[in-house]
Amino acid sequence: MYRIFKDTIEFSKGFQNEEDIKRIIREFDEVYQNYHSINHNEHTEILGESVLVKLKNISSSQKARETFGKLVADFLNIVSDKQDSYLVITLDDIDVNLDKGYEMLEQIHKYLCDSRVIVLTAIDFEQMSMICEKQFATSLTIRSHDKGLENDRREVIKKACKDYLLKILPLENR
Repeated sequence: MYRIFKDTIEFSKGFQNEEDIKRIIREFDEVYQNYHSINHNEHTEILGESVLVKLKNISSSQKARETFGKLVADFLNIVSDKQDSYLVITLDDIDVNLDKGYEMLEQIHKYLCDSRVIVLTAIDFEQMSMICEKQFATSLTIRSHDKGLENDRREVIKKACKDYLLKILPLENR
């Protein structure tokens, strides 16, 4: 995105408003700062962390989404003269990354859901289901060795995974 912006600016020297260019550069910086802040906070989360720290992280997440949306709108206004233009982001191999696939899908959903952004990806749905089931299985632990409870747990995990993937990857968007 930044490369396209930079190329557009260089190609059309003198045709762009300097204030618009400075504003978008500040927006790129703000998006980067939000991204860095969120990643730093998510990876240093500790057990028993205070409610205020969690609320701060949620607030940062919402701010990141808002600043990214503003950047996309301003970016598209500069690089395209059409009103109904979109930013298309292509991603591949999300379903191949067994350790981080779920986290990647969650980040896409959290930060790239914008009416002017199209995320184009090829996903093996069965593979992604297994990745999600692994994530949900880790989150849902039962401390009993009862076979009936374990079977119920598997069914709950499968249903949660199916519901989650239908929410994140709706049928009408495939």
